[in-house]
Formats: sequence, structure tokens, C-alpha cells
Amino acid sequence: LKFNIKHSKQTIDMYSQRSKELVEMNLDIIRDIETQEHEIYAEVKRLLRKYEKFRGSIATLNSNFASEI
Repeated sequence: LKFNIKHSKQTIDMYSQRSKELVEMNLDIIRDIETQEHEIYAEVKRLLRKYEKFRGSIATLNSNFASEI
């Protein structure tokens, strides 16, 4: 019986430690995702600014072309 109790306590300790490890792993994953989200958001903003410039240039070219006709 003492052996079973000791073994059960060891098992509980082992599972508690594993639980802590998994929580830390999950927090690391969350941090990684948040970092990636910020990087992607910055890239999307950069691409949108580039698109707006391109769209403005095309509009200018089209209006110049239309006025020449």
C-alpha cells in the first residue's frame, strides 16, 4: 500500500510538471503567433500603401491619356 501511495504521488508530481511544461509551451506558441500577426499586419499596411501609390499613378496615366485623345 505504501508503495502504491508513493508511486501515485510520483505520478501526480510527474503530471503536474508536465502540465506546467505544456502551459509554458502554449504561452510560447501564443507569443509566436502574436509576433507573426504584428509582422503580417505591418507587411499588409506596407503593401496597401504601395497599392494606393500604384492606383494613383494608374489614375494619373489614364487621365493624361484620356485628355490627349
